[in-house]
Amino acid sequence: MKYEILNKPYFKPAINATEVQIYSNAPYTVITRDLSGDVADKPDDELIRLVLDQVAIEYDPTDKLNQLDRALVTVDEKLKELDEITKESKKRLDEAIKESKEQTEVIQGAFVEVMDLVGKLMEQPSNDTETKDN
Repeated sequence: MKYEILNKPYFKPAINATEVQIYSNAPYTVITRDLSGDVADKPDDELIRLVLDQVAIEYDPTDKLNQLDRALVTVDEKLKELDEITKESKKRLDEAIKESKEQTEVIQGAFVEVMDLVGKLMEQPSNDTETKDN
C-alpha cells in the first residue's frame, strides 16, 4: 500500500505531540496518530514512516523488539571493541609512563654528575687567582 499525507500535520503544544493523518486508496485506509514532539516540519515520507512504525508497534511489537535486540547485540559488540581498545591504550600508557620514569632517572643521574663536576670546578682555584696572589 502506498500512503500519502491526508491533512497537514499540526503540533499540539498542550500534549507535546504532532497529529499526523495518512491514507491509502487501495484499500482505502485512514490512519491518525499523535507522534511525540513537534515533527510537523519533517518530510512527508518520514512522517508516513513514523506513523506506520507507531501502528506496527501497537499491533505487533515483535518486529520492533527484534530490531531492538539486534541493536543491543551491535552495541554489545561495540562495547567489547571499546573495552579492548581501552585495555590496549592503558597498556601503552603504562609502558610510556615506565619508560618516562626510566628516562627521568637517567636524566636526574646525569644532572647530579654535572652538578658534582661543576662543584669540583668551583672548588679548584683558577689560574687567574693564583697569578694575582703572587
